[in-house]
Amino acid sequence: MSQAAARKWLAQARHDLTMAERNIEIGGYDIASFLAHHVDELARLLELPDALVAAVSDLNIDYTVARYPDVTELAPFEEYTEDVAIEKVAAARAVFEALLNPERAVAEPVDE
Repeated sequence: MSQAAARKWLAQARHDLTMAERNIEIGGYDIASFLAHHVDELARLLELPDALVAAVSDLNIDYTVARYPDVTELAPFEEYTEDVAIEKVAAARAVFEALLNPERAVAEPVDE
């Protein structure tokens, strides 16, 4: 990945996390979880250490569940709670912060 592309991904991840946090404030828990999923994609694209990828790997399912009403018994807005969204956004935020501080990420891996 080029440096320009990496900068775009990082900027988008920062924006997505901000929007995820704002969606939690207004009850958009499904949207917050979906936006947090983008950090999972970024972690894989940048080939981050396994501990960081593992910290957000459970966000991968939110790409589908948070978007499509026919995937589970409930519609996405009914499926996600505030607690779930907060947990997912916190995991994404921790990995994003590790991206900004790679030395710390190696020394202090994010817990699953």
